[in-house]
Amino acid sequence: MASESPVIVFADDDEHILTLYDEYFTDRGRIVKLAREGFTTACIVNEGGVDLVVTDLNMPEMDGQLGIEIVRQLNPVVPIIVVSGYVTPDQV
Repeated sequence: MASESPVIVFADDDEHILTLYDEYFTDRGRIVKLAREGFTTACIVNEGGVDLVVTDLNMPEMDGQLGIEIVRQLNPVVPIIVVSGYVTPDQV
């Protein structure tokens, strides 16, 4: 069950991007959870209560593409937004 304030998971390997997301959305009353790769994203989603996932695709260890596949298995209805500075044609 989701909390009253929306819970958003941001996944990106760029610490500056995560800091921007965290400050902006926390200041607006959202609950922000941060992940630096796909595995952590999936673990957070598996805990439950996530309202939205925003993920980069190109990250070390487990990339966003595999992370999305696992998130879909864990929670097929959570919205996922992909934000990436570099995407190859096969990732589209």
